[in-house]
Amino acid sequence: MSKTFTYEELYPVFNPATDGYQMPGELLIGEEHHVSVLAFQMGHAAMQAKGTRCPCCGQHAQIYRRMIYKKMARGLYWLVREFKRRIEMEGNDDYINLKDISTDRGGDTAKLVYWSLMVKDPTRDSYYKPTQLADDYVNGRIALPKYAYVYNGQVLGYSSERQSFQEAAGRDFDKQDIGVPR
Repeated sequence: MSKTFTYEELYPVFNPATDGYQMPGELLIGEEHHVSVLAFQMGHAAMQAKGTRCPCCGQHAQIYRRMIYKKMARGLYWLVREFKRRIEMEGNDDYINLKDISTDRGGDTAKLVYWSLMVKDPTRDSYYKPTQLADDYVNGRIALPKYAYVYNGQVLGYSSERQSFQEAAGRDFDKQDIGVPR
């Protein structure tokens, strides 16, 4: 009896050492595994720059290479600072609405969860809390992987290349210029 391979067994795996993806090891696939071959081909096509269309459900399938860019970094700094301010002044450690960010508004700030820099409120949309990792990052104690490789909202891996907060926020970033939300 021949083995049927799952999509996970055929899907490419991120290799941080090479900052790329590796196709699965030696798989013996015969003609009777046309569904498995299709999954293998789709996994390979998802790695390409434009992705592919899933032959089963028609959904666009693509591995995205995400990075923390200027607006996201500045929004993170505001979130960390505002969270600390609320704890010190009000004793409030509740989630913060990202829509209140007064600087560089943008929907991509929520993607910082890919680096575990914040956690989402399970009951409310657009409400988040920064993590200790976020505090370490914005205060220059750590550098993070420059890229997160994301498929279907899930992180598959990270690049070995690192990026500091200052590099992400931009050389012109002045922490004193970040105000409190209106």
